[in-house]
Amino acid sequence: MEISEGTYRSIENNQKTPDIFTVEKIAKFLGKSFLDLLPDEYINFYNNEIKGGNNAMLINQTPDKLIEQYEERIKELKENINDQKEIVLEKNLTIMALNNKVEELLDKLILLLK
Repeated sequence: MEISEGTYRSIENNQKTPDIFTVEKIAKFLGKSFLDLLPDEYINFYNNEIKGGNNAMLINQTPDKLIEQYEERIKELKENINDQKEIVLEKNLTIMALNNKVEELLDKLILLLK
C-alpha cells in the first residue's frame, strides 16, 4: 500500500492524522477516489454564475487537531533554527580565535626568521 501497517493502524484508530499524500495512497490502494475518503463536511461545492457557471470544489475546513499539529511543528522548527544559529555563532567565535592565534604565531615566526 506504500505506507506501513503501523501507520495505517494509527490512522484507523484516530491516533494519527494522515496528510493528503497518505490519503491519496490509501484511496489508490482501495480503488477509490481521494474525495471518497474525506468526510462531507470537508468538501464544499459551489457554482459561480460567471458566463454559464463555473463549478469548483474547495476543501476548506481544516480540523483543529491538524492546525495544532502544524503549529507545534512550526514551534519545534523555530527552536531548532535558534539552536543551529547558536551553534554557528559559537563555531564562528572559535574560528575567529583560532585565526587570531595563527596570526600571532605567524608574526612570531616572521620575527624568528629575521
